Formats: sequence, C-alpha cells, structure tokens
Amino acid sequence: RWYQDAEFDGFKISDETPFDGVSASTAFTIEMFVRRQNNSSSNTCYLYHQGNAQVGLYYDESANRLKYETEGVTRITSTSSLATNTWYHVAVVRDTSNNTKLYIDGSQSGSTFTSDDRDWSTHVSGVQDHLFGVSKDGNNSWVGHIDEIRISDTQRYTGSFTVPGSAFTNDDDTLCLFHFDGTDGSTTVTDDAQ
Repeated sequence: RWYQDAEFDGFKISDETPFDGVSASTAFTIEMFVRRQNNSSSNTCYLYHQGNAQVGLYYDESANRLKYETEGVTRITSTSSLATNTWYHVAVVRDTSNNTKLYIDGSQSGSTFTSDDRDWSTHVSGVQDHLFGVSKDGNNSWVGHIDEIRISDTQRYTGSFTVPGSAFTNDDDTLCLFHFDGTDGSTTVTDDAQ
C-alpha cells in the first residue's frame, strides 16, 4: 500500500508509449483501491492524464463526492461519499461506444457519460504525463493510501461486479500496474506491465 501525506507530491509516468493504443473509441479501465486519511484532502486528484486527452479522477471535499473529469469538466459525480479511514475499490470504465461509468465497490455510482471520446494516442509535445496522487499543477496531493493501480485497454466490468480480493494480475490488456508492496512512505515504485 502506498501511503502519501501532504509532504509527498505523488508520482508520474512521462512515457506515453504504453498508452498509445487508447484511441477515441478504445475501451479502457482505470482502477485502484483508495483510503482517505482525513478531510484535508480537498479536490485531490487520484489520477490525471494531461494533454489533449486530459482525464481526472478526484475527490471533491467540498461536494463530498468522487468525480470523473475530462477537459476540465466534471462528467460523472458519485452518488455517495467516501468515508475516511475506509478502503474502497474505484473504477472508471469506458466501452467501445464511448460510454463511461464510475464504479465504487463494484456498483455504478452516478450517471453514465455517453460521449467520452478522449484520445490518448495523439500526443501533445511535452505534456504527456500520467499523474498519480497529485494534480497537474503539483498541489492538492492525495492524503491517505492508494493501492493496486491498474490501467487497461479493455472494458473489464460491464455491470455490477465483485470487488477483486487479491492483487491485480498482469495480462495482455494491462497498460500499467502498480502493486505498491513496499512500506508506507516509500518514494520508489515499480510497475508490473507487459
């Protein structure tokens, strides 16, 4: 489990190559386990992809809701809040028809975004960073734990599902996978992608 406090500003993947296959109509799944430490993590980003395919998953403390955002616009707002000191599995899933859903603990939360055409394969020079636990301007760090981040180029869930009870596995659809099997506060992470 990766623990982050206000002193640590997340981490990023600057190499866009693993994500080149995600075009405007490619299915994808972004998922992870999260645990908020307290109520000080206002407007915190979980994951953010910069450039023309800007995608964000963050917790809006003032609204007390999890949000999925593209191009700076909130597209999905969860119907429930995330309690502090509690683990949740969160997943954003897009199908090949550009319908995107947000799942919390295996159940859809919020409405379906029906025109999600973000294209990760078209590069914008110098801004192709995938950020974890921090926003693009380097502030609003996640305060708490994040575990088992996996990004896939497939629709892993099509409806309600049972939350995985063990570490995610690396398969042909995995673009990046972080297990975070180190100790709390570690600033070194390694991936398990193909």
